[in-house]
Amino acid sequence: SNTAKLLLHFGADAFAWGVEDHDERLRRAIVDDLEGTVVLYPSESAVPAVDLVADGCTPPRHIVVLDGGWRECKRLNDWIDPSVRRCVVTTARREQFGGTRKYGDKASASTRVQTAAAFVALMEELGEDAEQVDAVTKGLSHYMSCWEAQIGRSKTWTA
Repeated sequence: SNTAKLLLHFGADAFAWGVEDHDERLRRAIVDDLEGTVVLYPSESAVPAVDLVADGCTPPRHIVVLDGGWRECKRLNDWIDPSVRRCVVTTARREQFGGTRKYGDKASASTRVQTAAAFVALMEELGEDAEQVDAVTKGLSHYMSCWEAQIGRSKTWTA
């Protein structure tokens, strides 16, 4: 995915769901640090990312970022052990980066963001180093401006 391509430049590992070796590596990575792993996914039981670091809590050591269409991400989330904590971001806004799809209707679209934008918000909400957040933000902004130039339009709701 495009999110994976972007995040690989910043030290992420990529796992392709459905590839047996990748599935096993991801399962092992989660099992090896169940306590320090979270899944970025807006489920009903997800905790706000800021709560993961509130009151001196140790921040997550591994973040599983699900990427794909909504239907695929739901299936991926269902595949991952339900005992792994889920977290959700609360500060991501579509206006910051635009979008690669139009989600829902105009009224709810501003809080529906692409995966990479959610990851940037997650970094901010977890209190990651501002220079790192800025680097990922600039990378995503550049990518989105190139993408929108190629398709000749924005997928952000406009008035």
